[in-house]
Amino acid sequence: MMTATWTETLPPMPGPPTNELNNHLALGTIKLHPVLFDIVTPINITCFQELLVSYLNHELVSSVCRGLETGF
Repeated sequence: MMTATWTETLPPMPGPPTNELNNHLALGTIKLHPVLFDIVTPINITCFQELLVSYLNHELVSSVCRGLETGF
């Protein structure tokens, strides 16, 4: 199977584990020192989304864009 075909049925990328979303020590550190955790990507996420608006696997595209915006 070609990679392009495979991505049509690939499930969305998972978000962070629930235990990490509830890790108050880590969340406090991120809140106090946001400059240490900047998310930098050379990808123009808005343009990326617009280019893939007609792509068959909307859930995968949304999950990748969410990861690019907030981190994987």
